[in-house]
Amino acid sequence: MTPQRLLLVGCGNMGYAMLQGWMKHSSSFSSITVVTPHSSSLKEFQNHHQISWFSSPEHLKSNFDVIVFAVKPYQLSDVLPHYRQYVDSKTIVISIAAGKTLEFYRSYFAPQTLFVRAMPNTPSIVSKGIILLISSIKLQGNSGNQVQEIMEVLGKIFWLEDEELFDKAASLSSCGPGYVFHLVECFEKAAIELGLEQEIAQKLSRELFVGCGAYLENTAESAQKLRDQVTSPKGMTEAALKVLMGSNFQEIINKTLRAAYERAKEIRKEG
Repeated sequence: MTPQRLLLVGCGNMGYAMLQGWMKHSSSFSSITVVTPHSSSLKEFQNHHQISWFSSPEHLKSNFDVIVFAVKPYQLSDVLPHYRQYVDSKTIVISIAAGKTLEFYRSYFAPQTLFVRAMPNTPSIVSKGIILLISSIKLQGNSGNQVQEIMEVLGKIFWLEDEELFDKAASLSSCGPGYVFHLVECFEKAAIELGLEQEIAQKLSRELFVGCGAYLENTAESAQKLRDQVTSPKGMTEAALKVLMGSNFQEIINKTLRAAYERAKEIRKEG
């Protein structure tokens, strides 16, 4: 595959996470251009020879193979018009903004423009992300390969064909790191409350999730089966799970995902 000319618009938390993942596989790109107000957003890549930085799009000089918009949904209406001139019939436009539908992007670019909605998550920094994808047309040939090559270096790709399902899936995978990190927080605090020192509480909580994630990745067993395997009758785990499962924890998780999905629906209607 020919190395690609990539333009990244926005370099906040998620934009930077993707940039980190891409720089680990920099041979895939002939150039990476980043437009973001402050060069400090690039952190360790500020002076990298392969990256060009611009504070605004006015000084961009060429078209790009792929343009990735990593800005907040409410910023898109102001940002997108400035990039029309850099999009031709072969350019792939990717946006990671939550909630905004493919139809929203069609109003800003030519009818033949190929749009892809992508929802990565922050483990993309270490190439362990989940990347949801949906496109305006069925991708074939070079276009499909381009998107595949750019995104698969960030983690595991899941193509969807329905935008409702896309937003529902995003409520789990894209928002999920926030839920998981909060759970780690809660375990740390509970361990400290129990009497452990902060340092050991933090290390144990982190390694617990890292180890369980690796175990899940390397087994075909269901999560329920794995839970049953560590729950001895009349043991410590059983006593603990009676509290957890008796606290309507599943309903809390249901409401958590529902709240994220409902917010995505609200974002669709916002300007």
